[in-house]
Amino acid sequence: MEVTGNTPTSHIIKGLVLAAILIAYAVVGEVAHTSHTEWFGWVKVVLLAIGTITGVLTYAAQLQGNVNFSQLLVHGLKMTAVVTCLYFIFSLLEIYVFFPGSLDEMVKLGLAEAAKNGKIDQQKVAENMGQARKVVAIMLLAGVVMGTMIMGLLAALFGAVLAKKNPVA
Repeated sequence: MEVTGNTPTSHIIKGLVLAAILIAYAVVGEVAHTSHTEWFGWVKVVLLAIGTITGVLTYAAQLQGNVNFSQLLVHGLKMTAVVTCLYFIFSLLEIYVFFPGSLDEMVKLGLAEAAKNGKIDQQKVAENMGQARKVVAIMLLAGVVMGTMIMGLLAALFGAVLAKKNPVA
């Protein structure tokens, strides 16, 4: 694909910027102790969606609409892959290095909720804390990868549909 005039911004650059925004948001949430609230996660999803859609629309605009649906979708998916890789690495560092107490807090919140609903008694809570910590870490990391990829796919699809396309044959 020949581009005259301005060269489109790489999906890597857009992915780096979007990942930096999401990481900064996560750090602010951890420092402010709001990262375990329900609304916090939804704002992160909205930021990812808006960033991906904006990246796809920008790509189409930079190529003056001389793109087709599949090119836009692939660009959005490449952006999402970059964001997913970087955010996964950050999540590993977050729960094991930067904010190790965060994982314990998530486990305690989950076990307290289970105890409140009568699904588990307090003796089992104390016995299963180590195993629960491992399970929560695995679920969190798998959720980061799957959730980011699924939301990125949906946002890339939406951006590809919205973008002005006028491919030159």
